[in-house]
Amino acid sequence: MKLKLNLEFSPPFNEVTKNLFDTFEFEKELTLEELIEFFGRTFGEEFLNLVWEKGNKGEFSQFLSIV
Repeated sequence: MKLKLNLEFSPPFNEVTKNLFDTFEFEKELTLEELIEFFGRTFGEEFLNLVWEKGNKGEFSQFLSIV
């Protein structure tokens, strides 16, 4: 099963991704943890610092919303 994600990156995430919108395709389903790891590999440590509250892995930042 393929998975296609159409994403909208709002500030401050779009400052790191350099895009407001992006599409990613995966060969199989992902867990949220795997998706965050993918974003870390794709966009780097700066992106991960925005995901986690004050850099504390496991505590989501107030900037992160999934709609």
